[in-house]
Amino acid sequence: MKRAIPRLSLTSLLMATGLALSGLTLIGCDSVAIADGTDTPNKSYASVNGSVHVGANSTIRDIDNVNGSVSVESGAQTGDINSVNGSVQIGDGALVGSLDAVNGSITIGRDVRIENDLGTVNGSLTVASGTRIGGTVSSVNGSLSLSAVNIGGDIENFNGGIALLDGCVVEGDIRVKKKGFSIGKGHKPKIVIGANTEIRGVMTFERPVKLFVHESATVGEIRGAEAKRYSGNSPG
Repeated sequence: MKRAIPRLSLTSLLMATGLALSGLTLIGCDSVAIADGTDTPNKSYASVNGSVHVGANSTIRDIDNVNGSVSVESGAQTGDINSVNGSVQIGDGALVGSLDAVNGSITIGRDVRIENDLGTVNGSLTVASGTRIGGTVSSVNGSLSLSAVNIGGDIENFNGGIALLDGCVVEGDIRVKKKGFSIGKGHKPKIVIGANTEIRGVMTFERPVKLFVHESATVGEIRGAEAKRYSGNSPG
């Protein structure tokens, strides 16, 4: 079963205590800058208090970062990316194994391939057109905005809104879950299924939401909410 909530990897925990792992470059407080065209597919990079920047068309293994931003330029290839505090940006045409973030926004460019899961706890997630995600897309408190994206797994969320626009395809289910605590009593997340979007699984809502489905969208079974159909670019 795919996990729904991002969690820190063992590498991140060891990194925080200053332990070195075989094949892992520990930078400590320094930032990491990987030059364009670097070809080190078996080498991972990490930083505790600094940014990690992967140059264009580079190939590396994993990235672990605690405090600082992560940026992957266009055409680069990486393994798994784990970030605790800081934004993550993935450039056009990049290839990433999986991406987990705790605090910080995630912005993914065009025609990116995420082979496995993509998730965040606190922070927005924005994905541009042509991107393919092999696994589950998840968030706890952040909003999800995807445009013309193909998702091979499910979408899971708790407190943030979801916007699937311009012909997104979701192979799995959409679930908006109810947690044991509530952020913002009475808040109803806004769920928008945009033009030409296709949801092949079941949409299940365990808490009240505002659900809008475009007249050109194709959806299956809806549980726990009533859809309002709309036309045009956005619901009223």
